[in-house]
Amino acid sequence: MKIPVFKSEDQEADWWYANRKEVERELRNAKPVTDASGKPMSVAEIVAAHVAEQNRMRLISLRLPASDIDRAKKQASARGIGYQTLIRMIVHEALQDKKPRRART
Repeated sequence: MKIPVFKSEDQEADWWYANRKEVERELRNAKPVTDASGKPMSVAEIVAAHVAEQNRMRLISLRLPASDIDRAKKQASARGIGYQTLIRMIVHEALQDKKPRRART
């Protein structure tokens, strides 16, 4: 389900109300978040893990082609997230890949 970018809280409230059945269905079908041992985590544990992860982040400087940044901004906007968040997600997913890709030359 794609959640749109809203212009106002009223518009957002209307959207959530209109889509409540689909949201509920997705939540019921969602897999539980588990810890490293496979044990389901409580909401408090998930929040605590997220805060701990945020505190472990390091600031880096990375040069990217302007066209890639523009493309990331468009894709991020369509998802309703910031472009830096999208780039961080892409890097994270690529690093989780079990089959390392060969560098392009």
